[in-house]
Amino acid sequence: MRSEPLPVWQPPATFGEYRLLQPLGRGAMGEVYLAHDTVLDRLVAVKFIAGVAPDEVQRERFRTEARAIARVQHPNVVGIHRVGEVKDRPYLVSEFLRGDSLDRLARPVPWTRVLEIGIGLAKGLAAAHRQGVLHRDLKPANALLTEDGQVKLLDFGVAKLLDVAMAPVGPARLPEGPGAVPGEGAATVDVPAVEDARRTATVDVPRLEAAHCPHGDAAWRLPSPTGRPDTDHPANEPRAADLAIAGASQGTVSTDRSGADSSMRSVGLAQRTATSTPLPPERLIGPADLLSTGRIGTPLYMAPEVWRGEPATVRSDLFSLGVLLYELCGGPTPGPLAEAPRRPRTFEPLDVAVPGVDAAFAAILSRCLAHDPFARFESADALREALESIASRGAPPVIAPPRPRWLRVTRVLALPGLAVVILLGGDWWGDRSRRMDAEQALASAAPLLKEGRTLGARIEALRTEAFTAFDTDRSAEAEAAWAQALELGAKQARRYEDASTILEAARTRVGRGTNPALDQRVAEVLLQRILVAERDREAGVQTTLTQHLEELDTRAETSRKLTAPVRMELDSDPPGAVIQVESFQSQPGGPPRWSEPRAFDKTPMTSGLTLDPGSHRLTFTLPGRPPVRYPVLLTRGETFQAKVPIPERVPDGYVYVPPGRFLYGSGDDETIRRTVVRTRPLHRLTTGAFLIARHEVTYADWLTWLRELPASERAARRPRGTNYFGTIELRPATDGTWTFHLDHEGVTYQAREGEPLRYQDRALRAEQDWRRFPVSGISWEDARAYTAWLDDTGRLPHARLCSEREWERAARGADGRDYPHGPVLAPDDANFDATYGRKPRAFGPDAVGSHPASDSPFGVADLSGNVWEWLVTDTNGTPAYGGGSFYQDALTARALNHGDGEPRTRFPFIGMRVCASVP
Repeated sequence: MRSEPLPVWQPPATFGEYRLLQPLGRGAMGEVYLAHDTVLDRLVAVKFIAGVAPDEVQRERFRTEARAIARVQHPNVVGIHRVGEVKDRPYLVSEFLRGDSLDRLARPVPWTRVLEIGIGLAKGLAAAHRQGVLHRDLKPANALLTEDGQVKLLDFGVAKLLDVAMAPVGPARLPEGPGAVPGEGAATVDVPAVEDARRTATVDVPRLEAAHCPHGDAAWRLPSPTGRPDTDHPANEPRAADLAIAGASQGTVSTDRSGADSSMRSVGLAQRTATSTPLPPERLIGPADLLSTGRIGTPLYMAPEVWRGEPATVRSDLFSLGVLLYELCGGPTPGPLAEAPRRPRTFEPLDVAVPGVDAAFAAILSRCLAHDPFARFESADALREALESIASRGAPPVIAPPRPRWLRVTRVLALPGLAVVILLGGDWWGDRSRRMDAEQALASAAPLLKEGRTLGARIEALRTEAFTAFDTDRSAEAEAAWAQALELGAKQARRYEDASTILEAARTRVGRGTNPALDQRVAEVLLQRILVAERDREAGVQTTLTQHLEELDTRAETSRKLTAPVRMELDSDPPGAVIQVESFQSQPGGPPRWSEPRAFDKTPMTSGLTLDPGSHRLTFTLPGRPPVRYPVLLTRGETFQAKVPIPERVPDGYVYVPPGRFLYGSGDDETIRRTVVRTRPLHRLTTGAFLIARHEVTYADWLTWLRELPASERAARRPRGTNYFGTIELRPATDGTWTFHLDHEGVTYQAREGEPLRYQDRALRAEQDWRRFPVSGISWEDARAYTAWLDDTGRLPHARLCSEREWERAARGADGRDYPHGPVLAPDDANFDATYGRKPRAFGPDAVGSHPASDSPFGVADLSGNVWEWLVTDTNGTPAYGGGSFYQDALTARALNHGDGEPRTRFPFIGMRVCASVP
């Protein structure tokens, strides 16, 4: 009898503080979504158990995976934020990663780069081992190389948490016959002995129809900015480890083969036999809590003892890591032999197989790949130290031959005389040794610093090329140049970090203050690393390095360069304007805000005014003319020059924006920029002078225009918009008046002209004059017709829609902030989905100007939330919109978030604002 298929389970769009944005992929154990953490305002990856109606065994395995990762907190291990269940489905929330798995690297990888990767992986493994966690499936597909060059261990899906000692397991009875050995990714499951000294267990597992092994769970590896699909390893193929565990959960265990349930075989079950014998104490490897039973993993990377069915240990993880590094360098990797599974695998010395590889590095890998676990490193920390010793010296060690016995005797006899020399000569030898150590470190760091400077020049050229292409809508060309700039930027950061490591290690040996040249170079390299982190918008790295520099540079001889003052040369047209300055400053326990204004002299001002680098707002005030605000982001050590025009008058309800520079685009993580906000990287642009309305166009404004139109056109321009939210429209009455109508999820609001609209489920702004709502349900063509009417009638000469750059400058000022008033949008700062608690009957527009807390640096209101505003693209003059709305979240309301529109589209939450050119 064929059972009906279960309905496909779908996760809720929102749960807790998480809002799902889009699926990222699906694998055998889970499906992964990109989500927004609305509390901490960050993107995360959420993984649910895949399939429908998962049983408790699957759910427990999911929890095991989560606990394994959660117990390991380290920069080289994927970080987990939360574990929970929603609608009876477990989920895991982890950091949102970008990059490519190591199996996508072009091979051979230079051995020096593999050395860096090996150090990172060894650090991550050491952290896991200290927490009692074995990886057991370490391979290139289960390690991620991020865009900044950091390597992270992924997919602890087969890790076992061994909080209590488990009985060791003896060799498994291996399958017989050619082809009986599982292919790459296939696995067997062993049963630990408990009572008898030797017992045989039969584990029924589903028969695998093919031996193909996908390299890891593609769904768990988040996409790289290239966005290329993993065609070699489809996301919906099951991993071998998943198949092995699933088989164990579905099979039966019996100590008597004759009692096996024959009906199980009829549905496609194959039997595997394992024998378990306790190992003698002297053969236990490592602490008891790091022994794990069961042959789970990928055969090509599996340690020989695990392949034989013995317990997995710390040293078996190191064998897998050795195979991984050996393979990356281009070495041939022999797999386990089906016909002789106990025969040692023979790895040719890497420096022989791949000419040019450092002999010391090859020797370390040979030790990792030793057939006997006792011949390998005893821990991941020991392996890390060995790898770091190569990285720190930059060359293989010179091993001196043993001295002859007569020389050793002579040396002993000479010791008394040497003691006298030391006493008479003081610390001459020590000073000379320290000087030579410092000079050697400076010489070793010099080529790295030279390469870093060369890369810096190339990076700046690529960034300029990319920004030029972005600003002329040549997106493919722009993204290619930008990706190359980022790749070289990560490489440059690694070179400077390598130089820092060499120099600071020497400084520790020599002693602080002993060698001024070394001390100065350490500080200079740290400063350069800070500037690189600032350029690449690595705020956390920048903060950490700055603190480190301050600790080392106690006299601030180098660190003061970070706060070098800015010389201001200011003038106005006409001259004689008084200048006031406000600084955008951090506040204890809250977001930054503008300082109290400080008055300075009149223009022209060519000397005497210096400001700290950072975000400031200048206000020019001239008697008889409107004040002009001028936000500016100042760069350390620059001389800033500006001559600001002050208009004779500004129309009522409008703000004058003078010519100036500003930051445009997204400073987000690359994955967020390309997949979520989908805009160009943050960079400096300029605009000319223009006017922008302080408020959005209201229904009252729109009705004034409608009443001047012929009846036929009046009907065509009537605001009306319907979509998934519902409907907002103006309905005409027979007496020439209009009625505002809003319908959402069965809730209907109506109010005639002169009547207030009363919202339900609102504690604030429950009753409002709808005529002061921003008009919505209008098309881009309607908006352009309205501005043409303003221009033609002389109500506002040169009226038009705002360009994207003008609108963004008016919203963000000069410093690239997320929202018009700063980095955070609190619920009552603007009208967005959280303002009234996301209650269905509380959604709707507010009267313009109702949220002054989010006024922009120029004093423009409601540029985040309320309704989207129609814009014009700068290059093609096509429809766009920006600003978010009352029905969407804070992430959507960011000022950098724009969308492309259609000329005739009408939505219930897209309206407009007017701009005008300045003659």
